[in-house]
Amino acid sequence: MVEENKAEVSLPFHLTRHFAGQTVVIRINGKEAARSADTRTDMRTDLARILACKLAAAPTLVQVEVPEVSAMAEVTVDPAQIQFIVVALDGRRLLNKTVTKNDYEREPRGYG
Repeated sequence: MVEENKAEVSLPFHLTRHFAGQTVVIRINGKEAARSADTRTDMRTDLARILACKLAAAPTLVQVEVPEVSAMAEVTVDPAQIQFIVVALDGRRLLNKTVTKNDYEREPRGYG
């Protein structure tokens, strides 16, 4: 029996405020999907980097970690409803904000 391929979508992660050289690890359903070393926020734009990860087009568990400060946050998302995820570092806490397609129509950057 051949298993059908699940449809995948690409979901951007906008790494924004307060990154000063840390590593950011993104896991999708427990598997590492992206890693960004030496992540630094550009104070002119409040943006450090944008990483795109492939997700199944179904509710998915997303975990973001910054090992240097022992910070981790997780959220379950439905990629069909999300335009992108904003990730900011606040001391030893990670803040994740999902920006829906409706949010994006009102404010295209979704942050700042």
